[in-house]
Amino acid sequence: MAPLDAGLVGFGCGIRNSVQLAVDEANQRNAVPGWRFEVAAADDSSDAARGEAAALRLAADAKVVGVVGTYNSGVAAKVAPVLKKAGIVMVSPGNTDPTLTLGPDLTKPVRPWDTYFRMVAADNVQGPFLATSAFDDVKARRVAVVSETSRSVAGSPTPSALAFRPRVATSSSTGSCPTAPPTSARC
Repeated sequence: MAPLDAGLVGFGCGIRNSVQLAVDEANQRNAVPGWRFEVAAADDSSDAARGEAAALRLAADAKVVGVVGTYNSGVAAKVAPVLKKAGIVMVSPGNTDPTLTLGPDLTKPVRPWDTYFRMVAADNVQGPFLATSAFDDVKARRVAVVSETSRSVAGSPTPSALAFRPRVATSSSTGSCPTAPPTSARC
């Protein structure tokens, strides 16, 4: 499941094509004897409601055993509970919102869905790492963090700014910009 019709289509096409390649290779070498994998690409268009609808369709199919996706954290927040209820594993190649694996209160982490996994570090790990790298390696002493306002990109650039602030006398700043209009590109 990825943005294939609208939204961040470039990333969605990459996810779909990577999954197809992995499935083709697994089937070719008979990775799981007695099983043949198939890809049923589902579009979420970087939109939480579309993602939830796609998850409901996938959850209704008894042959679905796993989902690779979503790309957008805000979409994952709607998709993960649907797939959890159906007992379907979800592995995201791009979600960075820490609440997806730690729950809403990061000071008291509780895993919300035991069927949800991610392949990238969460914002609360990436942010401090990037701030340290900017300060120590690049010698940056001022930073501006800009983010999109869409809920589909939930997660936050704030950990970078917050981790940077104690290191310098000049404070960092954050800002947001309107969500880009949807693209009409398809993969």
